Amino acid sequence: YLQRQDLRLQMRELAETQEILKAQQAEVRAQREQSEIQTKTFVRQAFENTFFQLLRLRQDVIDGFIDYSGSRPNLSGSACIPLYLEHLHRECRATWMNRPPGKSPEDLRVTDFYEYFWRDASPYLEPLHKITEKILDFVHEAPDGIVKPNYVDILGSCMQKPEMKLVYYHAIFCEAQDPTSILSILIGEHNLLHGLSLNDLFRPEHANESEFIRLK
Repeated sequence: YLQRQDLRLQMRELAETQEILKAQQAEVRAQREQSEIQTKTFVRQAFENTFFQLLRLRQDVIDGFIDYSGSRPNLSGSACIPLYLEHLHRECRATWMNRPPGKSPEDLRVTDFYEYFWRDASPYLEPLHKITEKILDFVHEAPDGIVKPNYVDILGSCMQKPEMKLVYYHAIFCEAQDPTSILSILIGEHNLLHGLSLNDLFRPEHANESEFIRLK
């Protein structure tokens, strides 16, 4: 009788010990999950802090724009972007009108007119294109758990269509100089310029000059 009673007591103690172990394991899992959540939150916050700092730096670059041609000296900041695009379009038309005899419009490349535009515009637009590339690369290299398309969309929402056109033509120019241009690769991979269409280009054949960027 005593042995059976001892056995029941031991079994009850064993069951209580198992319950304690289960509770401890559940607590450890909860602590681990909470730690993972805190880590992910910290990583996301650190990423976003840098991302939005880069966006502010990008805006600072735009705020420093002036009309380098002097035709509209009162323009500054983002108001200059459509004017820069107008200058680029003027170079495109001039190159098309003054093309060598026997050369069809389809034979003209973006580099044929962009280099003339870039000679005057580079002091203002080069910093903008570099910071755009920097932001894209930063998102591209984001740690696991960061939803990259969300941040590419934020960057894209900061760009009006004239700026998208300028970025597109600059990417084509860079790619012509270096077929492995990181700017074109990143734009194409993350579809930054999805707001552009073939109808937005100066000429439709310009859409064929990139291996990485596809417009519809």
